[in-house]
Amino acid sequence: MVTQHRIPAERIAIKSMDYEIQNLSRKKRFRFCYDFLPDPMNPNQEKLFAKVAVPKPIRKEFWYHCDATAVDKLQAGSRVLVPFRNQTLVGYLVGIEKSCDVKTRLISAFLDEEPIISEPLLRLTEWASQYYFCSWGEMIHSVLPFSDVRFERWVETSPKIVGENGQSGLEKIVLEYLIGSGPVRLEELAKFFNLTPAQIRREFTSFKSPKQIKIMERPRRVSGRPSEKSYVETHFETKDQKATPDREPELTLKQKEIVETISPSIHSEQFEVFCLHGLTGSGKTEIYLQLVRQAIDTGKGAIVLVPEISLTYQLLRRFYHRFGNRVGVLHSGLTPKERRDEWQRIHHGKATVAIGARSAVFAPVHNLGLIVVDEEYDGSYKQNETPRYNGRDVAIKRGSLEKTPVVLGAATPSLETYYHCESKKYQYLSLMERIDHRPMPEVTILDLREKEEEVDLQGPFTLQLLDEIQKRLRKKEQVLVFLNRRGTASYVQCKQCGHVPECRNCSISLTYHQPRKMLLCHYCGYSQNAPETCPTCSGTRFRCGATGTQKLEEMLQTEFPDSKVVRLDRDTNSTRGAHMKILKEVEDRLVDILVGTQMVAKGHDFSGITLVGVVSADDSLNIPDFRSSEKTFQLITQVAGRSGRGDLPGSVLLQTFHPGHHSIEASREHDFLQFYKDEIVFRKVAEYPPFFRLVLFHIEGTNEKRVESFAGQIKNLADSMGVEKKGIRVVGPAPAFINKVKNRFRWRILLKGTKVGPLHQAVNHILNTVESGGRFKRSGIRFMADADPIYLL
Repeated sequence: MVTQHRIPAERIAIKSMDYEIQNLSRKKRFRFCYDFLPDPMNPNQEKLFAKVAVPKPIRKEFWYHCDATAVDKLQAGSRVLVPFRNQTLVGYLVGIEKSCDVKTRLISAFLDEEPIISEPLLRLTEWASQYYFCSWGEMIHSVLPFSDVRFERWVETSPKIVGENGQSGLEKIVLEYLIGSGPVRLEELAKFFNLTPAQIRREFTSFKSPKQIKIMERPRRVSGRPSEKSYVETHFETKDQKATPDREPELTLKQKEIVETISPSIHSEQFEVFCLHGLTGSGKTEIYLQLVRQAIDTGKGAIVLVPEISLTYQLLRRFYHRFGNRVGVLHSGLTPKERRDEWQRIHHGKATVAIGARSAVFAPVHNLGLIVVDEEYDGSYKQNETPRYNGRDVAIKRGSLEKTPVVLGAATPSLETYYHCESKKYQYLSLMERIDHRPMPEVTILDLREKEEEVDLQGPFTLQLLDEIQKRLRKKEQVLVFLNRRGTASYVQCKQCGHVPECRNCSISLTYHQPRKMLLCHYCGYSQNAPETCPTCSGTRFRCGATGTQKLEEMLQTEFPDSKVVRLDRDTNSTRGAHMKILKEVEDRLVDILVGTQMVAKGHDFSGITLVGVVSADDSLNIPDFRSSEKTFQLITQVAGRSGRGDLPGSVLLQTFHPGHHSIEASREHDFLQFYKDEIVFRKVAEYPPFFRLVLFHIEGTNEKRVESFAGQIKNLADSMGVEKKGIRVVGPAPAFINKVKNRFRWRILLKGTKVGPLHQAVNHILNTVESGGRFKRSGIRFMADADPIYLL
């Protein structure tokens, strides 16, 4: 509470200052005062205590207090402004108590009139923070669109004015000004006295009674008012001219059977996980639409997750045409304002269907009736930075907390998901026939193991592939050429000495990009001009490494000059809306050949594509990771499924050096079950999921020896705990596959366990021991735990 005294206006109309500021001390460090003091007229007023989660990597919550007059503002799930060490933070109120046995500080301000996080979401984020070894505050902070609260500095008097004794000329004049005017922004005060804000801050440190004048940080803007039009409405009305209602098609007998199997769980509010295994083009999306319709008709909401932003365009359009403005969208491609507006529409019940990438699993949908995770196997659901959650697994947990059915859809289920189906943990539903009985595309394997002259190679293409492309173009059909490698070439190499330019920040070769004649690092963004002479031997002759999508686009345009060739990868997707424009052109048959990476491999439905050419099926197969075979099978199967989705049959040409590998053979036959039978044997022998649970320790730092030493200490700590006796295996420490990224050296330690409980207990013990200090010197070291890692590199 701030007591203000009004004085005549003429006394505060100070136009000049007649003191010498150079005589004031400028060496003392300015210290902000954040606390709102209790009412001095009622020092014995009752306090209430609030547990606050702050967005810092400290895995515990902190207690604060407020007086009883603020009881109406204390609401779990709302944001508060709190002092934390020497700064002010936006925290999240997660608990309220009448007593507390620790020393507390005063809540500075309340930012919300009503909770912005519901009780179910509080429970979900709490579980996620514990399971994925991060703080509760970090977890909440990462999923809310209100993390960009800006602060202003305000100058005001303290509640208790001591008097004029001992005041300097400046202090007296500023006090008089503040008493008359009330709190004022620091910039305005500085301007009034013809000083800079920095000068004002320095001068305040010279006061003999600094608590008579305080500087507070206050939020500049808590939240914006949502726009009248939603993102999806604006997008589709402006881009598609109008949003025509979508007529619900007649379901096939198999589709009806699946819908009727899942429907009772929606109506009875029963948690169950369904694995919908459907071939590409079999009509899984229509099943999602019918199930969402049932949820809406019963007064419930729904969440539909897709793994990547590029997949939201067609899916979002179908949902919008079916459900109109009841659809809200959440993904990183939105502007901050669009994301806040969409979040608010969902939070206030104006949108009841949330569609988006992994963070949409935390969408504030009320009375949730259904969660759909499309392409559930996709690694994009796993976040690779703190908090390292998996959107698919969080969706399953949310379903269990809110008694909501969860549908995991895919043409190539993950091994873990199908294993749970075999063990009856999930209910398995299959859809093994395409719509209108369209045939699956015929897959032809082109063996590259023979000599080049025998295979008839022209650059990265076999002549057979080029001939097939030509045939399709003559028939006015479309072609998709797939290569999961960006750029012109993966590296350049001096022909005389063999030197390969590497990133100065990362232990990886630079990728060559032809149009700009630049060498780029795809990890840290470092770039340099392509060399004209070798920096090692001054040679002038270079060779390029493996071809990338950029080079493919150039070569195909040269080979087929009368055709329109378009590329879709991260480089062409760098500007807002670029991928949607490209996809719309492909859909409208304005593109003859689409070249792309995994962004084009799944989810898209283009009726004009009748040929898919996979230039190199071995890229993902050669990655030293236990999931490399699974990823290869999934990518080939998904990209092959882009062919023949219209009235004309499709075909696939697959170039590979490993035609006999079980993932290649299974993808040729579109046979997931055969791949599963072969791969699950390897997983069991090698002690990997689904038989073992994993936690990967990441150790990073700028000093290589210190990082290696710290990793060794963690290994010794795990051994001293006797984790082997608890059925936990420790693998490592070892350098990461790419040992240095952004000038930080990286080491890894892998823990395996058959049971998640003992494994996570051991990990928490290690983390707590390190966080408590002692012999672990963490200066310059980042130490993180990653539960259920997708990649071990």
